[in-house]
Amino acid sequence: MSAVREQRRSSVAHWAAGADGRGALLTGDTIAIGADLASVNLMRSYVNNIPLPERAVRRVLAAVDPYQYDRIYGAFRSIDAGGASLVTATLERYRTSPITDGRYSCHLTRRARVA
Repeated sequence: MSAVREQRRSSVAHWAAGADGRGALLTGDTIAIGADLASVNLMRSYVNNIPLPERAVRRVLAAVDPYQYDRIYGAFRSIDAGGASLVTATLERYRTSPITDGRYSCHLTRRARVA
């Protein structure tokens, strides 16, 4: 089992022997499996529905890219097959979204001023 760290606050585990030798990621909420079981997402705050900025999405993709895996075990759901291609496709789409490219998310990360 290998630990894959994206930041000091976030990590996933890679289990090379998992999924009958096809490999598995244990992601918790670092890479969350979507309700549709056909997508994943990365959030700065799930409670407040704030996505990670594009640069963080790039770091997550770079961190998991070297590992071979087919299955993903998330905090609440699992993907039984095709996990790696699902992560790559979903996060690549996510990375190019206007909401995560920095134009719209910067103001969400600043602390609000109290009058």
